[in-house]
Amino acid sequence: MQAMKKSLTSILVLATIFGQVPAQVFAQTPEEPCVYDADFNQRCLQDDGSILEIPNPFFEAREALRARASTLALSASWNGTGVASVTSLPIDTDGTLSVSYVPHPQSITIWGRSAVFADVLASSTLMASVFEGELGSSTLVAVQAASHDSETQLPLHFARAGKYVIALTANFPDSEEGSVPGFTADALCVGAEGDICATPSFPFDTFRSFVEKGKEQEGSATGVGDFTPPILGLLEIEVSEGVVTGASNVLFIPGFTASRLYTKEAGGDERRLWEPNGSDDVRDLALLPNGTSPLAVYTRDIVDSILGLPFGFTVHKKFMEYLGGLKTEGKIVDWKGYPYDWRYDVFDVVDNGALKEDGSREYLETVVEGLAASSKNGKVAIVAHSNGGLVAKALLVRLQAEGKMHLVDKLILIASPQAGTPKGLFSLMHGRDKLLNYIIPAPVLRATITTLPGAYALAPSNAYFEEGPMPLARFLAGGKTDGFVTRFGATLDSAAEARSFELNDPVSRPVPSVNDTGTPLPLSSALVEKMETTHAILDAWSAPTGVEVYEIAGWGQPTITSASYYTINGPCPESPLFCTRPVIEYGPRISSDGDETVMSSSALLQGKGKYFNLSKLNEDFDQNRKHLNITESEFTHEYIGNVLGLETSYDQTLFAEGKPTVFAPITIVGIHSPAVLLAKDSSGNETGIFANPASDLMYVKEEIPGSSVQLGGEGKYLVLPKTGAYSLAIEGTGSGTFDLTFSNENGQMFKEFKGLPVSSSTEATLSLSGTNVGQLSLDVDGDGQVDAKVNDKLTRKDAIAICKKEIGRVPTIFIRLYLALVISNIELQGKDDKKFLNYITEIRKYVQAQIKAIPSQRAAGIATCINALENSKK
Repeated sequence: MQAMKKSLTSILVLATIFGQVPAQVFAQTPEEPCVYDADFNQRCLQDDGSILEIPNPFFEAREALRARASTLALSASWNGTGVASVTSLPIDTDGTLSVSYVPHPQSITIWGRSAVFADVLASSTLMASVFEGELGSSTLVAVQAASHDSETQLPLHFARAGKYVIALTANFPDSEEGSVPGFTADALCVGAEGDICATPSFPFDTFRSFVEKGKEQEGSATGVGDFTPPILGLLEIEVSEGVVTGASNVLFIPGFTASRLYTKEAGGDERRLWEPNGSDDVRDLALLPNGTSPLAVYTRDIVDSILGLPFGFTVHKKFMEYLGGLKTEGKIVDWKGYPYDWRYDVFDVVDNGALKEDGSREYLETVVEGLAASSKNGKVAIVAHSNGGLVAKALLVRLQAEGKMHLVDKLILIASPQAGTPKGLFSLMHGRDKLLNYIIPAPVLRATITTLPGAYALAPSNAYFEEGPMPLARFLAGGKTDGFVTRFGATLDSAAEARSFELNDPVSRPVPSVNDTGTPLPLSSALVEKMETTHAILDAWSAPTGVEVYEIAGWGQPTITSASYYTINGPCPESPLFCTRPVIEYGPRISSDGDETVMSSSALLQGKGKYFNLSKLNEDFDQNRKHLNITESEFTHEYIGNVLGLETSYDQTLFAEGKPTVFAPITIVGIHSPAVLLAKDSSGNETGIFANPASDLMYVKEEIPGSSVQLGGEGKYLVLPKTGAYSLAIEGTGSGTFDLTFSNENGQMFKEFKGLPVSSSTEATLSLSGTNVGQLSLDVDGDGQVDAKVNDKLTRKDAIAICKKEIGRVPTIFIRLYLALVISNIELQGKDDKKFLNYITEIRKYVQAQIKAIPSQRAAGIATCINALENSKK
């Protein structure tokens, strides 16, 4: 892709410019019959009492003033070549425009007093400003202080063809009567009367004197006679297109949790908080209610490969190697990744910078300026992944306000949740999520993440609902969820309802206990308000002229779009093994219209971009790319190289402008607590959830091409390509029952195992090929012996056998004998359903009464036995 090379023609124009500014208005009296209004129109009291209105003479004299050059001798050169002496001049990728002036040693009259102009100018502050556009409709893009005794050097690069204005302004101290406002970013715009809006600051009396004398000389050839007070010298240039080679330098901004965070222990030893080694690290990331960190947390590196896992997994390693290769090959001069503290709001990240180990801070604006200074075209292309896109937009808002947008030419947003994502909200309210393939205990994650402004920005914003996706939540009637139905109806589908739901205002649910992560936690009203303020700016942002925006939305990966809330029976806190009570639970609803985390409508908020067909990528090229590692695909690299102008081709069947409609068929295998599930394909690749023996954290492995692990509610879900053949293994994580479900890509269930007993020792296996699900082999106590072969539910005969086995392990003889007697009665009389249920109730009450005399492991075994009986079939 060709960039631009410029040549310019210049016209040197010296002018005295005034604009429409506030003025003092004096009372009209016979002694002083004339006054000026806010626009410096003159109003004069006549002898007959009428008012004569005299328009501001500047309106008639502007063009004459523009053409006049009597006070300043202004000159300019580009890299040493005078721009006033040539009609065409090539512009290099880097260049310096030198602006110099010589004030005439003539006298001027201010309120009847004579003053030497050079002396008057010496008391001013000089500023050289660059505007893009024609005089009268231009935008400030650069400002630099000028010197009184030497020429002003402006390092510039004209990246686009068009007209530019260089202005030398003199800002004077205020007089007793006040001063005209100074030069601003709105300068040189067209006012209502065609006047130039803003002027530099200088004494009001000087301006008044000019108006009077200008009016006196209105009929002269110049419009102002011999009087020209000091204000501006203008240089107007026109840049025309040419050809230049070389791409912009690249700034890479990673997403939420993709920067490592560290702190120092009391002895000075470094401790890595993220990636975490355990729950204590996660707890120490929480912010205080005032938004500050109790620990000094610094960063220095982007997550390339995830640390602390027993297998290799890259996040941004290959992408950063790709950028490094572009630099080594000379295709770009430089690139830089920007690690930051993702706990904070994105505007705080931009304004406060990233704390480093030595106590210094690195600011994004400084990084952009440094990359632009060495870039082949004086520009920076920002590549941002996920939350990095929100940081990048916040950065551009700040650059735009400071007149520095000329430093950036491209913004490439990769899977950025520009309007938030449902998954982000459910992570906040429930804490059930995987972050960088770590599964943190839900109570720990929720307690921490709800203190982080950076996490709140990932929840759906008002703009999310304007895009018209499906409802954010659905509510089913039930003892604990009736309040939702009463307050919201069957669905949650507007921004106003979402805010009410997030804040629990008005109250529609009880505030959950720490361990009740099924009930949505009311969020911080202060942080929700901060999120809304941030998104109001970011969602309304649009790129100014000269900045190209490219958006990449991942598509074809099962993505959580909403949640269904319902009432279930959950364990009682006082007796979790033998008591249940109604609790709120939720289950995720999944769509292929996303990258596993971000819905495509949010990733394409600017209304343009490409759909990256991850379903096709993973099926056709044996890859497993999703939101977390979407930058690792070489196809992503090729597309970005093309955008950078490196003339690389990319697979247009993978990057489509229209939303794909066909994706590879999948099978969703769901297991509902307390157990985890692992799938292995014929090549030995594994996808599932693993315990970490060295930590209380669990972790996710996703090796099978096209597979993923999804969390939602109490369920864990494996998404597997339907064409594969798999062996499935189940491990228990607690006592109770588990359900195992098999659904297609449309959510239609085609196989279910219901109410199977589980303990922390349980192991089970079965096979899956297409829609063919094999028989489940269940080893409840993990002794290596299969206790039952199950087709859908445990038979009553198998359940009784499991109970006999477990009762035989109870060490207290009288308890063991009593339970054995009850089981024998069940075996003899269990065909009568009423008697069967009565015996189960008797076992439960007896064990609860004797709970102190039964070891905890054996009590859990009896609870498993009861669950097996209750959920068995004849």
